[in-house]
Amino acid sequence: MIHICSDGSKIKLSSMSYMHLINTIGLLERKAEDGFIVREGGGTCPDNWWYEEYEIKGQEALEHLGYVHYIEELNNRTKEVKL
Repeated sequence: MIHICSDGSKIKLSSMSYMHLINTIGLLERKAEDGFIVREGGGTCPDNWWYEEYEIKGQEALEHLGYVHYIEELNNRTKEVKL
């Protein structure tokens, strides 16, 4: 899974620092709680262009943001830590 940073650069979740991963998870949780507008559109020519926008929040927003992949990466790192 690829993460897009605020500056537009792309990195693998597995390459994110621990704190970057934790901070991103917190950001995704806040965005999901507040809700946000999703804008989608497409088409190959003006005759079949389409556009839709809708608001999502909560669990639906977390799914849209790929939250589960960030949690899985965090869990994988936690399993690697031996006390």
